[in-house]
Amino acid sequence: MINYLLAIFAGLITPFAFAPFNYVVTVFIGHIILFWLIFNSKDNKQAFKFGLVFGLSEYLLGFYWMFSIVEDYDINYQIVMSIIILGIITIIALLLGLSSYIVKRLSNCSGNYIFYYALFAPSIFTLYEWIKSWLFTGLPWYAVSDSLDIFGLYSLLSIVGYLGLCFIFYIFVGIFTYLIKNAKSKKAYLVLVSYFLFLYFAVSFAKTINWTTDIKKIDLRIITGNFDLSQKSNHYEVINRFNKYKALSNIQPTPDITIWPESTISIDYQNIKNDIDTSNLNTKVFSGVYYQEKDSSKNTLFSFDKDQPVYYKEHLIPFGEYTPWWFTLLRPLLPKFNMDNLTASSNNDIFTINNIKAFGSICFEILFSTELLDRSKDANIHIHISDLGWFDNTIAIDYLLNIARMRAIETSKPIIYSVNKGNSAFIDHKGNILKQQIKQGTYLIDQAVIPQQGKTFYIKYKNIPLLGIIVFLFIIFALFYYLGEKNKLGEKNKNNH
Repeated sequence: MINYLLAIFAGLITPFAFAPFNYVVTVFIGHIILFWLIFNSKDNKQAFKFGLVFGLSEYLLGFYWMFSIVEDYDINYQIVMSIIILGIITIIALLLGLSSYIVKRLSNCSGNYIFYYALFAPSIFTLYEWIKSWLFTGLPWYAVSDSLDIFGLYSLLSIVGYLGLCFIFYIFVGIFTYLIKNAKSKKAYLVLVSYFLFLYFAVSFAKTINWTTDIKKIDLRIITGNFDLSQKSNHYEVINRFNKYKALSNIQPTPDITIWPESTISIDYQNIKNDIDTSNLNTKVFSGVYYQEKDSSKNTLFSFDKDQPVYYKEHLIPFGEYTPWWFTLLRPLLPKFNMDNLTASSNNDIFTINNIKAFGSICFEILFSTELLDRSKDANIHIHISDLGWFDNTIAIDYLLNIARMRAIETSKPIIYSVNKGNSAFIDHKGNILKQQIKQGTYLIDQAVIPQQGKTFYIKYKNIPLLGIIVFLFIIFALFYYLGEKNKLGEKNKNNH
């Protein structure tokens, strides 16, 4: 029972490592406890339970804000969505439990070797992070690397990406767990010191690399939104919002480019076009606009200058922007949302503004690192817009801003981060926040930004080198396992004779 309480404790402290709390030590303590429990479990089944309990504890606490989102809706919706959220959490926890089972199962064959703790077990948990990022629609929240903004570790993102940083974290946890179990092992101390030396030189090297070069500075403006869900679909409110943002955008001196947040025009553009005047905007404005095309509505980043979308949202939110096919029969249990039947669309990777190449993302697309890489390779800046009215007054606001910083480092492209709730910000290509929203309300933020040209190592090769290393480690382990079993069989036959 004490061990299960330890697993619960370890899971509960882990979310506090992430923004806005940033108590990074908790992610280390939590996972060292988990590894210790797995390797000391009496059997594979118990290891699975430890992983499951840890996962349920971590995500029930970490996703508590998801339950607060549904509070303002009717009881049917609250019940259905609570069941769905619990189902998602359970699936993630089961995946973590399965990873723990595999680690324990194969450790029975490998013996008490530091190689297994330091490389093979971390490989299994890194694959867990990878699978979590694309399983079903993907849920890459709370990847351990998201919390590691310490000792310059984020500088490694331009080389190994978020998944490689997860691997680096799990290697430390594996080595430290082995050291706890084998405190007198000189080999363990040597491996730990070697790990720290390698990491020190890797971080120092990463900090010196300039993957991209500066190009002409541009003046940008963000109009902070400050509208909530209740105002989204009202025709009059949309017109009033447009006029207010337009007046702020035209304030002198006008910038080269102005960005408005997602859902600024939250009814189909064709239904409101005649009620708004876009002709005398004195700056190139890009805004979140719902746009009807081919008999379906799409969530877009829209150019008023071109009078058309420049980017269509590709990764839609289930139960918010569309209903998954497998839930169709239960759809009547959910309330009718504005624009809850959107369709995704493909894009050209980039669009051009004043000779600057840009790529876009909308809402929680910022979470999906690898999906942004192809779009970013030939771009100079990244424009991200989001409607965070769903997450108002929750920890998700600060968490997502930190994720945007990580994406900027991975691609070495500055991000213009425009949201209607929370903290709009300008982020440079090194992940530094140049300027951000300091008060709530509708107002403007101006900032000069230096676009970048070039590609990082991570853009060029994505997760292929890391996954290749993991496959290689699996082959090595399989070879050792085969030779070990062969030796055991030989010893058995020799004893029988």
